Amino acid sequence: MTLAAEHRSGRILISIADDGAGINRERVLAKAIDKGIVGSDTQLSAEEIDNLIFAPGFSTAEVVSNISGRGVGMDVVRQNVKDLGGRITIESTPGQGTKFILTLPLTLAISDGMIVNVGDQTLVVPLSHVVESLRPGENEVQGIGTSRQVLNVRGRFIPVIAMHEALGACGGAPSAGAGVLVVVDTESAGQAALLVDDIQDQRQFVIKSLATNFRSVEGVAGATILGDGRVALIVDVDGLVACVLSSPAMPGPEASGPERQAA
Repeated sequence: MTLAAEHRSGRILISIADDGAGINRERVLAKAIDKGIVGSDTQLSAEEIDNLIFAPGFSTAEVVSNISGRGVGMDVVRQNVKDLGGRITIESTPGQGTKFILTLPLTLAISDGMIVNVGDQTLVVPLSHVVESLRPGENEVQGIGTSRQVLNVRGRFIPVIAMHEALGACGGAPSAGAGVLVVVDTESAGQAALLVDDIQDQRQFVIKSLATNFRSVEGVAGATILGDGRVALIVDVDGLVACVLSSPAMPGPEASGPERQAA
């Protein structure tokens, strides 16, 4: 068993790894189907199967004891990490071992963020994830198929995510050319470009737990109160990007002209 910690881009990464047999994905999937967590005909990736261990009430233990088998543990860990504005991911290789990676903000109470407008919503994108922001030029955004868009960043293509579609905001920039693209970096899904209407400001904000005061919302890490008294949601960049990119139809802006032709 090894325990390591490092500081990276305003975040603390804590990894716990073993050299065991790794996660038995066949057994995990079978248990999840038996407990009704997923359907028997559901097709899951290796990463999605690994994440089933975070489901409430899930356990592969055959016998209930005072330390295991009750299905209480990993779901509580994930929720507590999320309440701190962090994220937990799994890397498991059969026959080699499993690593759990906890990503936590360097300062749990106060952080730096970019205030952006998305349709009728004001959102906060943590600066620890932001690489750059830009207005794309002609032909820099291209279509793939009928619903996906990519941004050409100096010869490298990254997916474009329309924030108003991903978070259900009313209105929003109809195309990449009508808004601003915020390039963000994530732990598990690489880089992506978030399409927002415009950038309002950059400031420090106090993190308020959404789960404690309301309930957990996919793609949202918490909330904060702006200087004018309005409530703004804090984007869970890692969770949002991973969720959108794993969905069959990735939300993206409408392409037109040369962008649509490139598809």
